[in-house]
Amino acid sequence: MSVLNIILFCAAGFLLGIVISWLVSNIVSRIRNRTARRRVEPQMNVKKGIKTMDLILVIIGVSLVWFTHCMLTLYETTGGIPDTLCQCVFALLGGECGVMGWIKTTKDKQQDRKWAEEDRQRMEREAQQPAQDFEPSFTAEQKNRDQ
Repeated sequence: MSVLNIILFCAAGFLLGIVISWLVSNIVSRIRNRTARRRVEPQMNVKKGIKTMDLILVIIGVSLVWFTHCMLTLYETTGGIPDTLCQCVFALLGGECGVMGWIKTTKDKQQDRKWAEEDRQRMEREAQQPAQDFEPSFTAEQKNRDQ
């Protein structure tokens, strides 16, 4: 077995691990959302399909695997690889993933703030409404008999 085959098997195992991790995280999040019964905003235009960030992540993963394969092939033929190119490619792809993570967390924080503001306004409206009489029926009947 050549070194290239061993490395390709390792890369395939790595990708399989990523797919399994993604599946497990999706299953866990669905279970968590089902049990939490979180309030979700009604969405009028629900798009089914792949989202932009998911597409970018797939492109990054495919390009990274392709680049790694090309660098391994280059290493087998010449005995060396361009280190600066490798560093720049990994820095670019890692930076892109970092920026996408930052964008995602910013969107989540804004959504949480919006929900918190809606909850605060709803609580203020409920506090301004007149208090309702929540006296149990058996005590109300007893007071009526005593009078």
